[in-house]
Amino acid sequence: MVRRSFLLLPALAFLTGEVDATSPMRLAAAAAAQASEAAEARKKAAAVRLGEIGAKELAVDPTKKEHVASKARREAERQYNQGVRAAEKAATDAEFWIVTAPKEVEAAKREATEAKKEAEAARGWADHWNARAKEAAARGDANEIRKDLYGRYMGALKDAESEAKKAERAARRAKDKAAEASRRAAAFVEKAESRKAEKAERKAAEASSRAPAAFVAAHLDLNQLD
Repeated sequence: MVRRSFLLLPALAFLTGEVDATSPMRLAAAAAAQASEAAEARKKAAAVRLGEIGAKELAVDPTKKEHVASKARREAERQYNQGVRAAEKAATDAEFWIVTAPKEVEAAKREATEAKKEAEAARGWADHWNARAKEAAARGDANEIRKDLYGRYMGALKDAESEAKKAERAARRAKDKAAEASRRAAAFVEKAESRKAEKAERKAAEASSRAPAAFVAAHLDLNQLD
């Protein structure tokens, strides 16, 4: 179930439309896919370590085969569970940046757009009453201008100013949210790249320790320890 959930993350990213060849979201999806392999990699590395442990103990006392097998299973389980926990955390972080963060930014953009439309509508209403006031002035109806149209026109102007300020605030919030999402996504990607470098170093270290593993393969059959 854990690995299957990791495989769904890139699909979710694709459906949101937020992933392209160079975007932080694509790198986050790649980090999630790498995390899904971490548990298996730890399990394989554990098998090498177990073999070394078992070979040493059996070299001292060949009768300890059952004890070695039990220890091997416990160590394998510990390493595997540790890898699963790390992979789950990476998947959760990646899911946030692939699915949640883009939605928050889009919501902020929609809020700014709606506020702008409201401001434009208020200005249109003010223009309407301004035109009515001019018509009344052309007719010489000073009383209507003073008591009705002028008051409504000024009220519409006030509403338009209020809506314009609201639109500006919404636009600033959208910009701030987008900047924060971009900053946190960049930080997540940097962390993922760091983990990738650490993984490469571990692989190099494992490659340099393959000689003991060859000895283990010759003297200890792990399949018989189950």
